[in-house]
Amino acid sequence: MLKRNIFAVVALGIACFVVSCSAYDFNLFKPAPGEQNFVINHSSQTLKSGMYQFNAFYSFGDEISKAKVGGKTYTLVEDQHLLILGLAYGISDNFTLSADIPIVISQDTKLPSSILDVKDNGIGNLTVYGKYKFFGGKDQIGLAVVPFVGFSTGDRKNFISADSTVIGLKLVVDRNWCNHSFLTLNIGVSHQDDEEIGQIKISNAILFGLGFTQLLPNNKTYATIEITGRSDDGFFEGGKRVPIEALGSISHMINKNTKWSIGVGSSINDGYCAPNFRAFTGIKVLF
Repeated sequence: MLKRNIFAVVALGIACFVVSCSAYDFNLFKPAPGEQNFVINHSSQTLKSGMYQFNAFYSFGDEISKAKVGGKTYTLVEDQHLLILGLAYGISDNFTLSADIPIVISQDTKLPSSILDVKDNGIGNLTVYGKYKFFGGKDQIGLAVVPFVGFSTGDRKNFISADSTVIGLKLVVDRNWCNHSFLTLNIGVSHQDDEEIGQIKISNAILFGLGFTQLLPNNKTYATIEITGRSDDGFFEGGKRVPIEALGSISHMINKNTKWSIGVGSSINDGYCAPNFRAFTGIKVLF
């Protein structure tokens, strides 16, 4: 009962940040709350019933987004310092409920304020996820679905959140080898109100991700490679509309309930919100 009350209080506190907003979601770095082995991709693993997991990730990004406005290409967000907080709870052994919220600590822009005013800090949108596992486990193929809803709770001008409610669904297929090696594939869709920045239109999107992680010989550290991306305004039409980011990370188990991660990332293509460079670190705590 105490854990349920803690989750309710934290969720209510996050919801108190609700403000009207009009913004663009230029954030590809979205650590998946409640995951044990991956940073940004979902797996079929769920938390045990009654367990919590708290996530806190910090990211420094360089040249997060570019767009052509009035015939000239501008760097919309650069030198971004971002904090993302997440909380997950095991409703049952097969169902995990989670939520996260991004916070811009600081960021710069090269876009003149006379064209568009970009705020250098602020809260992003609260997103709530559900994950239901159909099957999966040690030495098995796993299958899960992850529906999610992003609420318009963020600051209107910091470019890390959509300006409307976002709804979506991901399908997760993964493979577990002896709880030492994990491969996951994420594919999904999302919908939001239309947004346009320069020549880029953001509305319905195809979401995709791929990840592989391997337990190292010390039995305490995982090495992980992941890819995440989205395709906006059509089915993989044009590189600018299909931002893709690759990340590599090392996660070390400080104790049985605490894992610390550090990693780097970069764009694979020239998509509108794929960063030139990213460095990140974070912690996951079970309780």
